[in-house]
Amino acid sequence: MLTGHGLYLHNDQQDSFMPYMDTLRQQAPKGTRLFKDSFLSVRTMDNDAFRPAALYQDSLDRFWLVGDDGQLVHFSVDEDAYQLYDLHSSGVKHNLRFSVTLYKDAPLFISKLGEVFRFEKSTGTFIKLWQNSVLADTRIVTTGPDNALYAVSEQGFFRLEQPDSRQPSLIRFSDIDHHAVTSVRSGRHAVYLGTGSELIVLDSNDRVSRVSKYHSDAQMQQIFLISNVFDDQGTVWLATSRAIFEVELKHASDSADEISAVIQKPNIDGLQFDEDDNLWFVSLSRVYVKYKGHAESERVYLDPVQPELDVHTVYAGRSGTLWFGASSALYRLEKGASSATRVSVPPVNAGNDFEIRDIEQSENGHLWLLTFQGVVEYDPHTERRVSFLPGHFKNLKKGSNDEVLACGFEIYLLGQGAPAKIKLQIPKSNKKLVVYDVDIDPKGRLWAATSYGLFLHDLQAKRTQQLDLNGVYPNVVFAFIYRDRAEHVWLADMANLYKVSSDTLQVLYSTPFKRLSIGAKTYDSASESGAGTLYLGGINGIAALSNTQAMVPYGVHISRVNVQGEPYAVYQDEQHSENTILPGRWFNSAQRNFKFEFVNIKRDRNVDVYYQYRLLGFDKNWTEAEQTQRSATYTNLPPGIYKFVIRSRAISSDWTESHFEFEIATPWYLTGWAFTLYAFGFVLLTGLLLFARTYQLRRRNLHLEELVLSRTKEIDQKRAQIASLMESKNVFFGNVSHELRTPLAVIMLPIKSMLKQENNDGSRKWHAAYSQALRLEKLIDNLIRYARKDDASPFENHQFTAKDVLLKQAHAFELLANEKQIRYEVTHTLDAQEVLLNEADFEQIVTNLLSNAVKYTPVKGEINVQAHQCGGFLQLVFTNSGPGIRKSLQADVFKRYVRGEHSEIVGQGIGLSVVHQLVSDCGGEIVLSSEPGKGCQFTLTIPVYSEASAQASDSRIQTEAKAQLQVTDQPESNARVLIVEDNPQLRMMLKESLSVWFDCTVACDGEQGLSQAKSDLPDLIISDVMMPKMSGLEMLREIKQDDTTSHIPVILLTAKEDDDSRILGFEAEADDYMGKPCDLDVLRHRVENLIKGRKKLARLFADQILRSPSQASALSDTKRLPFIDKIQQVIAQNYQDPNFDTESMASHVFLSVRQLQRKTRNLTGLSPNALLRQYRLEQARTQLQAGALVAEVAYQVGFSSPAYFSSCFKAEFNMSPQHYSKQYEKESQT
Repeated sequence: MLTGHGLYLHNDQQDSFMPYMDTLRQQAPKGTRLFKDSFLSVRTMDNDAFRPAALYQDSLDRFWLVGDDGQLVHFSVDEDAYQLYDLHSSGVKHNLRFSVTLYKDAPLFISKLGEVFRFEKSTGTFIKLWQNSVLADTRIVTTGPDNALYAVSEQGFFRLEQPDSRQPSLIRFSDIDHHAVTSVRSGRHAVYLGTGSELIVLDSNDRVSRVSKYHSDAQMQQIFLISNVFDDQGTVWLATSRAIFEVELKHASDSADEISAVIQKPNIDGLQFDEDDNLWFVSLSRVYVKYKGHAESERVYLDPVQPELDVHTVYAGRSGTLWFGASSALYRLEKGASSATRVSVPPVNAGNDFEIRDIEQSENGHLWLLTFQGVVEYDPHTERRVSFLPGHFKNLKKGSNDEVLACGFEIYLLGQGAPAKIKLQIPKSNKKLVVYDVDIDPKGRLWAATSYGLFLHDLQAKRTQQLDLNGVYPNVVFAFIYRDRAEHVWLADMANLYKVSSDTLQVLYSTPFKRLSIGAKTYDSASESGAGTLYLGGINGIAALSNTQAMVPYGVHISRVNVQGEPYAVYQDEQHSENTILPGRWFNSAQRNFKFEFVNIKRDRNVDVYYQYRLLGFDKNWTEAEQTQRSATYTNLPPGIYKFVIRSRAISSDWTESHFEFEIATPWYLTGWAFTLYAFGFVLLTGLLLFARTYQLRRRNLHLEELVLSRTKEIDQKRAQIASLMESKNVFFGNVSHELRTPLAVIMLPIKSMLKQENNDGSRKWHAAYSQALRLEKLIDNLIRYARKDDASPFENHQFTAKDVLLKQAHAFELLANEKQIRYEVTHTLDAQEVLLNEADFEQIVTNLLSNAVKYTPVKGEINVQAHQCGGFLQLVFTNSGPGIRKSLQADVFKRYVRGEHSEIVGQGIGLSVVHQLVSDCGGEIVLSSEPGKGCQFTLTIPVYSEASAQASDSRIQTEAKAQLQVTDQPESNARVLIVEDNPQLRMMLKESLSVWFDCTVACDGEQGLSQAKSDLPDLIISDVMMPKMSGLEMLREIKQDDTTSHIPVILLTAKEDDDSRILGFEAEADDYMGKPCDLDVLRHRVENLIKGRKKLARLFADQILRSPSQASALSDTKRLPFIDKIQQVIAQNYQDPNFDTESMASHVFLSVRQLQRKTRNLTGLSPNALLRQYRLEQARTQLQAGALVAEVAYQVGFSSPAYFSSCFKAEFNMSPQHYSKQYEKESQT
């Protein structure tokens, strides 16, 4: 026995092994370290000591010990001496460890160059027999039982017959993958090849048997990595690196299918057997014949004149005649003739050549020729073309009843009269139908191989059915149909070849197409020999298929079950005859992950096997399993009873099944008593929560009752204080009104007495004075009425006509006009029109316009007043011949405290502002038209009063946004502009230039500018960029990040005008960017536009604050600011408190009173106090619409008294709260 530790001899008496031939070790020098990993530990680091690699025994019971270093030891067990032969000095490149064998009692080896050497014992040398390059780099060589050599090289697996002769026979086994072979061992009856995954047995008749699987993990255990083999009486013993295995080998029977490669020539276009069983075929447009009994094929030349004639098909016709289709010609080879005859076929179109691609012959002797133009019917006896069917067809096929079929994109039946088109009943699809091959069986059924699949069409009933041969993919493309002499139908799809019974339509045999080794199947390349062997041609050659029998059904077996990652082998429970594993079939609730591994125990690698599995109790449908990964995994299975079922089948076999039943226990927390415990706990917890909540609500109610009592006392005290203050205010107003009335009475008495005198030349003057005294008296009366507690609303009077008021006031100013010799004229077409104003307001409008006209009209000038009704409006036009107003001042003339250029005329600049406010509040309009030196013309349009217009006015007040809210806390001033510039000359020039329009302040650097911005809160900042201490960009970022100053627009004025500098400025949130030097007019207009934009935003922000929080949140078009939201929230939370004022509001937003006033005015245009008052009035109007009482509303919205509330409500909405409530109620009813 040769082992990794040396050569051993077994002692039968002692039943033990002892080392043998230790004398070989004496070649190793003493004290030299030995190789421990060597095959035999006798070779040292520094010498060529002998290292055995193989042990052989000859017929004389002598042994040959082969060393991989080129040495051979020949010895006998009965002798102590041995002979040592050395091949090392011969210079032959060898690999004795693998490529040596014992042939006829003498060593034989193959060198790395493919040289075959045999040892000659008489001379003690190796003799070269012969050389073949296909044996180069031979890695395995073995002597078989028939004295033939079997060698594995890089070129393939070969058998060498008579290797000691000069011309040995070398046979290559193409169906064995030589790269996978790891060992070749010779037994008594066969040669055994081991690979990593199977055992290949080659018997004396070169028949191959395979054992591909032992069990599911055979490849993992590497049982086929064979180191030795022994066979006896059909039983094979394998010695591997893992264990010794006994294999029961069943040799292949004669009934097994036999597939062999007959001819290896490319592109087989036609294939036919003649009457003598000779095989004729076309390859690469050349004709070949393989005569019966011959191993090789021969080239046939049809036309000696054209030896390189292109031939496309061959057909065996009647009486042994062979027909060949070529380009533009047809050739006929009679039986026994040595040369072919050219037959000219008339072309379809004169002058056009055509190629004959396929040939069929009917019983009347007519030939049917397939060309690119269509199908030609030709009579060889008359040499005439009988008929022609145009079209693009792929194949011709003769049916069982002498009919000829042409198929392509359509199917035609020929030879039975006129061509008949056959239409298949198939489902509609966008896919183009292509018919590749057809045939008709003796039952009159049409078999069609199409791009839609395989169809069987009944020609009489005209019904079509689709055949599913593989049972998995019914719509696979079929491209080949052939009917043999036994009326079996051969079909081929993209992967398999089928043999189908035409009677039962069952698959009798199937094999993968790749086993034929012919590549893709070509048209008209199938024929059957006299012995019943089917020959098929393809792009790689011709294959012969014989002895095809029905296949044995396949079986499937569950090999292993993994539970929570632990593998368990599956075995049969003897008591119940069911699959089970060692832990059993009952699992706890934690074992919820399962993996089932399965294998087909009769697996053939050349046959496709299909697997489907389903877990009953979990899966509803079958799941397809991959053929290369045969396992099914289930994770997190719920508790229950399950049954795993796996089934498999081949194409021509039935389904076979195997199953495994198991149960997963229900966890304790999902059992019935667990849910009972959950319900009890839930009820207990709910009771505890209800008790705690009830106790908490009770304590809270007690606290709220105490708080309500305390607040009620405080409200009573505040109410008493407010009542006292209101009483004092009313007393004050009464005293003042009384004191004013007393001197007024003293003034009016003399005037009345003068008016009573007759013939008074100044009666007109006294009338004018008396009318103005009456107007003053009305104003005092209104003041007294406002002071009354029981009627807080000012007196409203619509019982007047515009004509009376206009003429009365015009008459009052007539004396002043006469003093300046002014031409004074009043024209009108009024009757009894009333305007949507009370009398006092209308008088004030007329008085202010007439007063300005008299003051600014020069001596001997003109004043013209016109009054007319235009539709629903009263139009008043006041024209004077005064100095006029230049256009630059016309836009500001209606602003408060704005006057013209004539400072010598006494005035405060308030009259036109009041007129504009009164006219705008009633829905009217005032327009100024003036040119310097040509006087002024004021055109007023005032709505005429009616019941409908009054209601529309109230509706407008309710719905329109407060776009024209006016600041009431203090007069409006010019816009304040802060100029930040480090250059003193430029800084002063900007200030002097812009001071004409704005209130300008300056700062010399960014640090000072930031300080002034935070303290003064200007309306706009103009800043340079490059400045000492702090740059303009740094100052800009600080301003925009501070909530106090973030609203202030900033214009960067700098000499850096490149795009990068502009981008940096806009990234810092600059509102505008201008370069130096700049146009002052452009700068001024940009400043005005930014300030106007801020004022528009101020109106939107004011409207946002005055709305309720829910309404304000819906303002998606308005940019919301955190400060505005905060002010709105503070006012909404505290407006009902009468003591809530500006100082309280400032403390809530963490600003000083001065900062709050400036920021609020800048952002909304209103002071904090005005915002609070407007918000209270909006809330009051909402409550009045709901029907609340005026007094209750006044206190609920935070007013100190109903009288003050009514005064503010009247000033805001131009009507008293009582009138508003009545008007809203009336509008709601209508």
